Amino acid sequence: MFEDFRALVGHHPLVIGSCYRTPSWNRKQGGAQKSQHVRGTAIDVHCPKVMLIDEFRTLAKQFATDDDRVGGLGWYTWGVHLDVRPHTTFAFWNQVTRQTRLHDNNETPRTQW
Repeated sequence: MFEDFRALVGHHPLVIGSCYRTPSWNRKQGGAQKSQHVRGTAIDVHCPKVMLIDEFRTLAKQFATDDDRVGGLGWYTWGVHLDVRPHTTFAFWNQVTRQTRLHDNNETPRTQW
């Protein structure tokens, strides 16, 4: 799934900020208690230098909307978080604004975002 996302953004080299984390490292990073990183089902991707961050986030949202494998999408100032959590609803959070909660606490149907 992550390689398919890279193809969507134009096969640009992507910098991975985080993928699998041990529980202790996840705590040190301030990760959510039920973080998908601890399960090995998440990836944090920094925006390619050849792309504007808003364009990158828009492509990530398009990808998450179109690909049922995506269970969670988070927006950050540095890029996006994508995960393949098992889901009946879709988790979306926007850490660019201060009005949303972290990771696994903000699940909404995919059609509402």
